[in-house]
Amino acid sequence: MTNTEMAQIFTRIAGLMEIKGENLYKILAYRRAAESLTALGEDIQTVYQQGRLKEVPGVGKAIAEKIEEILTTGRLEFLERLEQEVPPTLLELLEVPDVGPKKVALFWRQAGVTNLTELGLAARAGKLRDLPGIGEKSEARIVAGLEALARRSKRMLLGTAYPIAQTWLAWIRDLPGVEAAEAAGSLRRWKATIGDLDIVVASREPGPIMEAFTHHAEIERILGQGENKSSVQLRSGPNIQLWIQPPER
Repeated sequence: MTNTEMAQIFTRIAGLMEIKGENLYKILAYRRAAESLTALGEDIQTVYQQGRLKEVPGVGKAIAEKIEEILTTGRLEFLERLEQEVPPTLLELLEVPDVGPKKVALFWRQAGVTNLTELGLAARAGKLRDLPGIGEKSEARIVAGLEALARRSKRMLLGTAYPIAQTWLAWIRDLPGVEAAEAAGSLRRWKATIGDLDIVVASREPGPIMEAFTHHAEIERILGQGENKSSVQLRSGPNIQLWIQPPER
């Protein structure tokens, strides 16, 4: 877990809490912690091992306990509970110009919008204009913002990439010799848009796994193939990059 990855977790918490409508001071506390972790000049794991977490600006008792939980377990129960309450894909709506947390919450609670695709469908169908504080002009700006976002990148939306990755992860984890498989790259960091789907596998037997992967029926063509890394293009469009590494001892 790098400092940047840790900071992204707290930024994610702050974003979800803001959409949920939590106390502003709690939200700011997580943002300050994220900023401090990003600017920290030493590895957070070292700071933790030396018992100096509370010396980091913006890290009090509650934040320090969460950092410890992440470093020792690889997960954070608080974030998992929060993601059960607030759909994580709502964070991608914040990428749209003129759409802040209050509007995201409004679209979610009153229009059932949970991702960028649903926002586009609702806006183009005129289903947002009658919501409190949203008129035809604001709705038109949202459509324009979505189009600008699409022009800036040919990447997939998180809401599109996530289920594809989960399907592939489930298949890969069932292959003989696979000890673990996880998403990596932009998907692991829960970016609003995703380029290639990156998957990392832990295995002592890379050959058969790579052979099965590159011969999957859904693959359109192989972009690159090696003993420990291969890249393929799916028939459905996106690319997948697979890395196989030996398990950590």
